[in-house]
Amino acid sequence: MKLVLPFFYIIISIIAFLILLILVLVIRININEIRISNIANGIKKEKAENKYNIFIELLIFGKIKIAKIKLNQNTLEKLKLEEKLENAKKDAENIKEDLKIVKQIKTLEIIKRLKVKIEKFNLYGEIGTENAMITAFLVSIISSLFRYIV
Repeated sequence: MKLVLPFFYIIISIIAFLILLILVLVIRININEIRISNIANGIKKEKAENKYNIFIELLIFGKIKIAKIKLNQNTLEKLKLEEKLENAKKDAENIKEDLKIVKQIKTLEIIKRLKVKIEKFNLYGEIGTENAMITAFLVSIISSLFRYIV
């Protein structure tokens, strides 16, 4: 019971500080340059070209600068590259896990245990040379190879 009252005071003071901070905090957005165009040198392009410089500042009482964030093409491209890098790392980890699973599976044993029956096998192929004897010889060799394989 003795600790409830000081804890309550601390919670109320934190909430009051946050409310005061929200009331005196000023967000300033400076837009220096924005260009969005799909025409360059008189030629119409399919993809629009964007150029922009935006500054976002957090100020206390409108004068004391807490933070300054610069947004332009380069910063957003860096963020996209970092996101792609993180996704690639996650994909690499997933591939490593899949490879561990595949290494545990012994494929030759599984193939040996499978009992495959081929009921129907249609194969169409055209083999031809200028000499009819060579063609007949090749056809007989290939057909006998398929018979032994299947």
